[in-house]
Amino acid sequence: MDEVIAKNVAEHLHKHYPGHLWAVNVEGGVVNVHNLFLSGTWGFRIFISDIDVDYKVVTRAGGELLERYNVARKAMNPDEIAALKRNLRGEVTHDAS
Repeated sequence: MDEVIAKNVAEHLHKHYPGHLWAVNVEGGVVNVHNLFLSGTWGFRIFISDIDVDYKVVTRAGGELLERYNVARKAMNPDEIAALKRNLRGEVTHDAS
């Protein structure tokens, strides 16, 4: 069941924000999502019980993650990603507020 949920979340994010490198895993009733083009450390978490039928909560969270990194809520643009400021670990700096 966890694999199906992870697959559905990943496919939904790819449908709305194609080209981004979404990493999704499910553990203990929680979905963890990272955009590996931006950071392998920071992402978002959603309880499985909070995911609606249309995955709107997933779409919103994915878009909010992109915005924290000053990335447009659309398909991945390689030039936009390449121009982002990165820290010493190679992760894009973000708005942590």
